[in-house]
Amino acid sequence: MKKLTALVILVSFLLQSCFSYKTIDKELTSKKIGKIHKVKLGNKYYKGRLISFNDSISTFKIGKSEMNIKNSEIDKLKVREFSVVQTIVFTSAMLLTVLVVSYIANPKINVPLSPTSPN
Repeated sequence: MKKLTALVILVSFLLQSCFSYKTIDKELTSKKIGKIHKVKLGNKYYKGRLISFNDSISTFKIGKSEMNIKNSEIDKLKVREFSVVQTIVFTSAMLLTVLVVSYIANPKINVPLSPTSPN
């Protein structure tokens, strides 16, 4: 049960680390319909999927509701992108951590460096 819990935590951590947010212009060419965006309005950030936009209003699905936001009110706009580098780094770091922890927990494991023939 402990291994399953650790595995679930590890997988959820790795999946969170695969994405990063890139700041984009509020211009129409930068927005991507269907992608998840972070929108800063005043002091608050909202995370939602962009449904539609035009010259003056952008519509986001935040949770179960739709939110119409005037483009002039948006202080900052970020789009979520898959990050290959972060995925490789975090996956390697987590695997190394698991190996080190398992070795510390049971240091009597002998791994032969070369094959030996039985006598």
